[in-house]
Amino acid sequence: MRGGYSPNLIKVRQGAPVELVFDRQESGECTSRVVFPDLKVGAGLPAHARTTVRLTPDRPGSFGFACGIT
Repeated sequence: MRGGYSPNLIKVRQGAPVELVFDRQESGECTSRVVFPDLKVGAGLPAHARTTVRLTPDRPGSFGFACGIT
């Protein structure tokens, strides 16, 4: 990720564990954290490193994610 997330839409199955790998290629403050508010999941993303975020959606629907700065 550099200045944003790509892809910005991810489709997964309800109840199936998911591992998302964020490859952060910058050191800006906004991208230092990713949050999935509806799933109550968040993770720090070190600069110039890959970070795996694990989550399991427990219900159907759309769940947004964004940088940690609101």
